[in-house]
Amino acid sequence: MKKLHIIYILFFGACFITSAQIQEENFNETTLPMGWTASSGPTGCTWQSGYTGPIEGSGYNNPSSFASGGVIFNDFSCGGGIANYVELEGPAIDLVAAGVSSVAIEITYNHQTFGNNGDFFVDVWDGITWQNVLLVDGDSPFVDSGTNETKNIDVTSYINSSFRVKFIYDDEQDELNQFTFGVGIDDYKLLDTATAGI
Repeated sequence: MKKLHIIYILFFGACFITSAQIQEENFNETTLPMGWTASSGPTGCTWQSGYTGPIEGSGYNNPSSFASGGVIFNDFSCGGGIANYVELEGPAIDLVAAGVSSVAIEITYNHQTFGNNGDFFVDVWDGITWQNVLLVDGDSPFVDSGTNETKNIDVTSYINSSFRVKFIYDDEQDELNQFTFGVGIDDYKLLDTATAGI
């Protein structure tokens, strides 16, 4: 009988943990996931999904990578002096109908700059307009760390019936800033934080 109780606890505990995750994308496949859209730069340079190589600018001795795959925008390979502003947008989800009262984004990323050129933004749709919830304007993580950065962002105040997330990369290039590296995203999760601790 004790074994059955343990099995029930494990089963129902797993159900609660699973229910805490509302949306997830790991970008392991070489094509963009269903429902995701991506814009391109002026020369057609765009996001690359399923990337497993070293992340440009992340180091010479100990570069970072996404071992199982991630999505990157490699500004370095697009050529210097080209102003790239690109977006990667996820599918809408109705958080109101799902009864979600507390929600957060968990994102693992790698943003590398040259001369501090290049910005990475995470925006969310609040039902009326886009709201910025994260701005990264420097190397994150540090060069030669061999790691990636993970952030948890509370987005509870933006719960609505058509919630979406958008990743933006702006290389900030002009006649003075001719060169930078880019950004990569390994994992994205939208979590119901009201049930995540159960």
